[in-house]
Amino acid sequence: MHSTSAHGISSARPEVTTRVLRPDQIMGLWPLIEPHIERALENSFHELSLADICVRLLSSQMVAFIAERGESVTMVCVMEMIEYPQYNVAHIVVMAGRDFRSVHKFQICLEAWALAMGCVEIRGTIQNEATVRLFLHEAPDFKRAYTIVRHDLRGRLQ
Repeated sequence: MHSTSAHGISSARPEVTTRVLRPDQIMGLWPLIEPHIERALENSFHELSLADICVRLLSSQMVAFIAERGESVTMVCVMEMIEYPQYNVAHIVVMAGRDFRSVHKFQICLEAWALAMGCVEIRGTIQNEATVRLFLHEAPDFKRAYTIVRHDLRGRLQ
């Protein structure tokens, strides 16, 4: 029989774990989470820069969640709470990574934070239809709510 692991060392992949980051943990983990956030921003409407998100994470205006497999950060989700007059919403600002099939593990962590913050729902915007299908498949408690339409007026500003 052929074995690829050393005696006494498991070759099984570590389990995916998720956690919320405190503001004092952001800079220490920034080299691991920045590339994920940067990739997500490439597909955004550019309302926020990488620096904007970092400042808001450090000041607790936003919160970061990470999924880890061993020592590797596989996904990052940045959220903010939106306070509407009738209720609070946990809004997904960015979510990106290379292990999107573990999004269901994120759901548990996101729900716990949202409930602790008094939010009645979690929302996010996904621009890529294939990602929408994958996300809804992996997190079936989420439902497609509405489509965002957009008309960019920046070219008409004086």
